[in-house]
Amino acid sequence: MRAYDPQGNPIDLPDEQAWAAYSAGKVGFAADQEVPVKDRFGQVQMVRGADLQDAFSAGFTPAT
Repeated sequence: MRAYDPQGNPIDLPDEQAWAAYSAGKVGFAADQEVPVKDRFGQVQMVRGADLQDAFSAGFTPAT
């Protein structure tokens, strides 16, 4: 999964590592990037990076 370091450099990481780095505040996602998350039924949905925090607040979880 493509993520971006604090300087804006792209980094390609396996999904689990990308989510771990995101949770630790080490990487982020582009605002217009489609990011996979799971809804409360376990279905994978794509959410824009700009909407990721709202999705998590609504109960979505990282899709790995």
